[in-house]
Amino acid sequence: MQQQYQKTLKEWESEHHIVPPKKGDHLRSWSKNNSLVIPPDQGLRRKLMTYIHDSYTTRHPGQDETIRKAKRFFWWPNMRSWIEDYVKGCATCQQGKILTHRM
Repeated sequence: MQQQYQKTLKEWESEHHIVPPKKGDHLRSWSKNNSLVIPPDQGLRRKLMTYIHDSYTTRHPGQDETIRKAKRFFWWPNMRSWIEDYVKGCATCQQGKILTHRM
């Protein structure tokens, strides 16, 4: 799987202008605009959302705030729409939503 991610990250390097890790870099991380590039791993992205959106301390901050927090540290292609879909699918957020239109 690691090799598959490396291939994808290589493709993203030219397509999205991400920066590969420097020689001797202990973390071996790809970056874009000082943010860590997240490979195309849905499980990893969901785990990140657990910390950024679902945790007790963050208390489901909503779509815009979740995107802002995630962009501060991470990047992946189509991140905004992925997070929007994640928040739309969050049962806790949907239960707490106030209806603003007539039924």
